[in-house]
Amino acid sequence: GYPTGNSYLVTGSEKAILIDLAVDDKDLQKYAGDLVDKQLQLVLTHGHIDHTFHLDKFSDVWMNQEDEKFIREGMLGFPPISPCPMIHYLKEGDTIDLGDRILDVFHVPGHSLGSLLFLDRKTRTLLAGDTCARRLLYGLTDYVPINDFIGSLRRLLTVEFDVIYTAHDRCPLPKVHIANTIRYITE
Repeated sequence: GYPTGNSYLVTGSEKAILIDLAVDDKDLQKYAGDLVDKQLQLVLTHGHIDHTFHLDKFSDVWMNQEDEKFIREGMLGFPPISPCPMIHYLKEGDTIDLGDRILDVFHVPGHSLGSLLFLDRKTRTLLAGDTCARRLLYGLTDYVPINDFIGSLRRLLTVEFDVIYTAHDRCPLPKVHIANTIRYITE
């Protein structure tokens, strides 16, 4: 069927994060905030337009610096986000502490230069945006050498998790999906 647009709400004892604005609904921030009734932080897996719907309604966003240009300059004929929220940078090795829940940040350039993935240690879940989707979404806006992308995917195979949730699939993917993707690219 057609791909979906998925945003994820991850809650901890102290705060919650909303990962991506892939649901085109101007009331998503209010809806997510009402569900958790605590501090809500917006985090983007990357800066593509289908992950930043209604970003102008937020005062702050956390993302990788490499994709900031999509927000500030626009992309593929879409205008810049205005007003632009304050942008905070996330990079490989950062962690997001929600209280009793920690997410590890991974940077895997390929889908975009600034693509981030978030590992929820508590549930052993990888929230992958467009990086590890059912369809190969490699190199849609910027070029990353394919061997570098494959190397980053191989590195993910060494990380402990069980399941992958993406921004455009209806169901979770098993970890073996990454190995299969590498095999399909290299064979």
